[in-house]
Amino acid sequence: MPELIEPFHSLTPFDHVAVRKELKQRSKLIGEDQLAFANKLWMIVHGLQPSAISIGHDPGIELHDLSYNPDVFAVFDTFALIAKSTFTSSKSLVSEELSRLENIKPHLSRYLRQERDNRKLVSILVVKDKVELHDAIKQRAHNSDVKILDERDVDYYITLLRQAGVGIFHLFFGRVAPSVLRIGEHSIPAIQIKEGRRYKYIFSVSPYELLERAFISHRELTSPQDAHLGYQRMLNKKKLKEIKAYVSRMQSFPAPIIVSFPRNAGENFQPLPKKATESLEDVTLGHLRLPTKSASIYIVDGQHRLYGYTLLPRSDEHHINVIAYKGLQPHQQGWMFVDINLKQTKVPARLLWELYPDILSQDDDEYFKAVVSRAIERLIPPHLSGIISHISSGSKGRISFQALCSEVVRAHLLTKGGGGIVGALAGHDWQAQEDRLFIILSSFLQLLADQGLHWPEVNSRFFLQNTGIIPLVRELGKACKHLSLYNPTILRSTKSSLMEGLIPYFGPLYTLYGSYTNEDLDYLTRSRVGSAGFIETEDEMDDIIRETIPSFPLREKRTPPHLQQEVDNFVALIQEVNRLAQDRSRAWVFHEFDKDRTVKVLRKPARDVASLEKFVGTIHQELIEASAGKDKHNRALDILGLTEFSQLPPLGNLSLLRHMSAHRASHMDSGRRRRAVAFLRQLSGVPSLSDFDDLKPESCLTVQIAMLRKIQTEFLEPLRNAIRAQSHA
Repeated sequence: MPELIEPFHSLTPFDHVAVRKELKQRSKLIGEDQLAFANKLWMIVHGLQPSAISIGHDPGIELHDLSYNPDVFAVFDTFALIAKSTFTSSKSLVSEELSRLENIKPHLSRYLRQERDNRKLVSILVVKDKVELHDAIKQRAHNSDVKILDERDVDYYITLLRQAGVGIFHLFFGRVAPSVLRIGEHSIPAIQIKEGRRYKYIFSVSPYELLERAFISHRELTSPQDAHLGYQRMLNKKKLKEIKAYVSRMQSFPAPIIVSFPRNAGENFQPLPKKATESLEDVTLGHLRLPTKSASIYIVDGQHRLYGYTLLPRSDEHHINVIAYKGLQPHQQGWMFVDINLKQTKVPARLLWELYPDILSQDDDEYFKAVVSRAIERLIPPHLSGIISHISSGSKGRISFQALCSEVVRAHLLTKGGGGIVGALAGHDWQAQEDRLFIILSSFLQLLADQGLHWPEVNSRFFLQNTGIIPLVRELGKACKHLSLYNPTILRSTKSSLMEGLIPYFGPLYTLYGSYTNEDLDYLTRSRVGSAGFIETEDEMDDIIRETIPSFPLREKRTPPHLQQEVDNFVALIQEVNRLAQDRSRAWVFHEFDKDRTVKVLRKPARDVASLEKFVGTIHQELIEASAGKDKHNRALDILGLTEFSQLPPLGNLSLLRHMSAHRASHMDSGRRRRAVAFLRQLSGVPSLSDFDDLKPESCLTVQIAMLRKIQTEFLEPLRNAIRAQSHA
């Protein structure tokens, strides 16, 4: 055989800046199906944290007269991984791709053994749907030791990676290539209990020993064709972070997790000598040797408690309590999971807010909740007795303590770590924060009481109920934000001065709702319930306040009026162009235009680069892709007497922006890239930027509105006028 040479031209150390840039670019997942498929595959392998990984699309592997271009190649401590995707299930196409992989595999395996410290090779071929693959292909891949994955697997691992982080390593290789995992023997003290014909074990163990052996029956990875459907929900990032915070403080979690050892798991229990223990019926003390195979311990309940440890640095002080059942069948595991999660009683959220001052310490990340709770409890005797429901004080009313506390946090009056408006006013002193929050809320509630002397029905029928107080507290948060920008001394002043400062915001609300009949107020209370109802009232209140204070901030997710106007004009022009074209030639110009879908996407304010790029993609689809007929001939260009979109500056530049957002900078011609950047600078008014990533959040909305306006005036309006002129000719 000819002498082997270093075959990997794009293999890069995992912690290199080029790998971080590659991940950022691929994370956009924009492009044709095959490109997005390859990007996801690369990100999964990156999430496994190899020591080195290939960068760039179709990285080359050359072994003298042999060459191969996988989607990704990666090197781990004891093995290497090569993976290729093809977004099809066609027998011929998959067979061709499998042949190429089979051709390079033995030579690459020999190289890894001889030149790379006897590493093994893991080979993966990803297809669109492995269920549709011909049986001969599946058998051939099995014989060649090539693991077949499909789109369902890829989407599962991408979701798992985003939720669980480093915990994906053993879950991935436990299913895909268990032979590469080295799991040593580990014995622990345990109690064996006999329950009828079944045995269970109770023990405490390092979570990392379980992670190496864990299997989770996630529903996302099973299908109706499988013998048993998965019963576990996907991991939730928020829950994992909550577990991480708790373990960081307490070192362990008190509640045990429930697992099952399959019949062939390989665990071994050795009882202690009878002389060393007292005789207990059906209970035996001893040592349990854990299984030495991957995916040999099924997690029935407690996946978040276990995988929360993947977000923490490894520590010998970490232990997790376990109850392990021997030989539960999949359906029995599912029943147990349902019983545990359906029948347990949770602590009511309304009680939790009352408990926070007693159960949270100042070192806890959630301590700000205790501060909020105490400040609002202080408000009960002077302002809220008989209005708010509070178990500890015995107060009963129509406003829940939980709702008021939650809305204070939602309004950014006081947030995690002592942040928010109050944190900025009072600094890092918890007591000072509590006192200032109390003064702000007391001023607010006294203002409501004073206004209620003139409009008592507004308070009793609407404002001093959950349906009214929730949007009012949100308005208080925005009023304080507005004061912090334009009159910050008011927020640090006395209660009476602060009340005077808040009147311009809330006085107009009483003027409006005070003009309503009692029936109207009762209807608002009945109809504006739930999240949608609160938002409707909040937006209505915003509009009332902005009549006298135009700079008052809108709800964060609400479409700004100037953006909404541009979107409405844009959609109206497209509809008019289609109507005129239909009247003239019985065919739309924009064949696939969907008003509802377009409005839904375009009305979302672009508050970051990702949402702006999505906006650009939608505009490109509606104006350029959707104006091409079945023969790919473009009607808009024909009507304007043009041959290509580059002759229309706004659309030519739109295509450039679309291309720049979808591909790496190195994949774009330098001249085209310069024109795209120039257009982006023109729209944003920022002369120094060189890429989408340089845009600040406020500039993204500026670009969005400017692009809509430019396309209307320089493309849609001329197109409409041209159709009119041709109709009259």
